[in-house]
Amino acid sequence: MHERTVRRVAAGDGFVVEQVRFDAVDEEWSAPEASGEYRLMFVWQGAFLARVDGREMRADPTMAYLTAPGQEHSIAHRVGSPDVCTALRCAGSFFDTPPQGGWFPVTGAMAVAHRMLTAGLADPAEALGTLLHAHPAGTGGGGARAALAERARRLLSEDPALSLRALAGSLSCSPYHLSRVFHRELGLTMAAYRNRVRVLRAVAALEAGARDLAGLATELGFADQAHLTRTVRAECGTPPAGLRKILQAAAVIRPPDSEA
Repeated sequence: MHERTVRRVAAGDGFVVEQVRFDAVDEEWSAPEASGEYRLMFVWQGAFLARVDGREMRADPTMAYLTAPGQEHSIAHRVGSPDVCTALRCAGSFFDTPPQGGWFPVTGAMAVAHRMLTAGLADPAEALGTLLHAHPAGTGGGGARAALAERARRLLSEDPALSLRALAGSLSCSPYHLSRVFHRELGLTMAAYRNRVRVLRAVAALEAGARDLAGLATELGFADQAHLTRTVRAECGTPPAGLRKILQAAAVIRPPDSEA
């Protein structure tokens, strides 16, 4: 069970954007629920478990999920660790081709877009275009291979410096098998995912006001400051110094003003 607090950020013809905060009362799964619209969830702060049509993964700043109309989902949160999300609800008319629900990795550009949208500092139509059309049709299926990829993803999310060999050893499989399954299930290589985790950590640090870019590069495992700058620019469209100004303008999470 959890308490949910909601602040509406923006609304228009066929869409609603909300900031949602979850505070867990216990760590039990919520009852499955389905909606008559598309629902897209980006995690800003924290991490929690979610099941979408029976597939369980961890929603965190690197992994978002989409539920389609009528698709069941349920969630489980950790007690004592509030989770804050950007939630988008929209009609099928927003998509050229109605997508299937599922999980997808969050890009740097998407991380910036949903922060700016939640802070009221982005044009909703432009931000929604980035968030609603950047996701793949779906990330893999279910079963043992999906579970293996998800276990590897969680480990890399916690420590992106882990080598393929170390990961494979901890998961009792061969490096080749793990690499192939990870790519097939998540749609990107382990190397790309490592960089994605580092970039999203850089986004959070810049949002908090980090100014020592050389030190940040070392802390996050980039080769040097130039490597950090190139990678952040490629992922987010803006170099770190410019990104810090943008993010600090949106850094304050305003208290939710309504409950759901």
